Amino acid sequence: MKKIFVILFLISLFLTACNFEKNAQKTVKINEIKFQNIDNNKIFPGYIERGGTINLAFRSSGIVEKLFINDGDYVQKGKLLAVLDDEEYKLQIKKAKTSLNDNIVKYERAKSYFERISKLYDAGGISYNEWEAAQTNLKSSINQVAILKDALKIEQDKENYRKIYAPDNGYIIDVTKSEKEFIGAGEIFATFQAKGKLEAKAFVPEKDVINLKKGQKAILTSEVFKNMQFEGEILNIIKTSLNKGSYEVTFGFKKDFPELLTGMSTNIEIITAPIKNEILVPINSVFIENNKKYIFKFNKLNDFEGEAIKQEILTGDILKDKIIVQRGLIAGDFIIVENFSNIKDGEILKYYE
Repeated sequence: MKKIFVILFLISLFLTACNFEKNAQKTVKINEIKFQNIDNNKIFPGYIERGGTINLAFRSSGIVEKLFINDGDYVQKGKLLAVLDDEEYKLQIKKAKTSLNDNIVKYERAKSYFERISKLYDAGGISYNEWEAAQTNLKSSINQVAILKDALKIEQDKENYRKIYAPDNGYIIDVTKSEKEFIGAGEIFATFQAKGKLEAKAFVPEKDVINLKKGQKAILTSEVFKNMQFEGEILNIIKTSLNKGSYEVTFGFKKDFPELLTGMSTNIEIITAPIKNEILVPINSVFIENNKKYIFKFNKLNDFEGEAIKQEILTGDILKDKIIVQRGLIAGDFIIVENFSNIKDGEILKYYE
């Protein structure tokens, strides 16, 4: 009989321990929600290629009067490469001056007529409508003279349109015209290759390219040079048919980097302004039920325990191991970030930070 009591006592003790273990208060880790600034830089795979190729063209049309280069020539920056004759230039200047002089004569006539009409109007000899018409005609003549003076200056400034200079140190790859040949404005005259210039290219998705612009800074890295960074900037953004929905972005370098070689693969990090005042939470603290996303908020009751509150949230982009919360949390909230499995909404828990 004594033996039976001992067994029953041990069973009772075991069941009590199990119930204690089952009903033991859980302990969770919590974090306070704070606004954060997010590094919004984007990284794209790219490659190095020979760059600095420029198509040279005159800004006005005419006959090539002087040609100072041949295919394959090396030229220094600023060297005069070719000049158009000045016949077209002189013709346009002449037309602009003739038009201006004609309108100055019209202005003088309108001014003289208005002065006579004004005297008659003051004496009551003509109507207000006649006087107003003369005044309007004078104002129109004044405006027209001003416009034509500007037009003449524009034509005079086109003297430099007749000349092409080397944009940098480099090589003339191809000359398309000879002396005494006519060339149109914007028509390619020669192709120039800058000396030692390299560029990087990357294909950027349409959703990312809207935030890019020429001159934007970039940092290039390569697996070949793991501890080096190469500063560059965006030179050009063009839509491409090679990858549907993407753009070809060309990057130039701040200086020459002899380490880089044509064909070398790179990672191109485009520097953008950070996104400010966002709420981020660990992605593993978010759970999904019925296609909705939730997190456990934590309401502190005292210095060692608090209440778990199931909170639906709206999320945004994933950034490494965190996710942006767009709605459902505010700065100052506490959330459970560890040990939240099998937690019930409204459950009282111990906590640590």
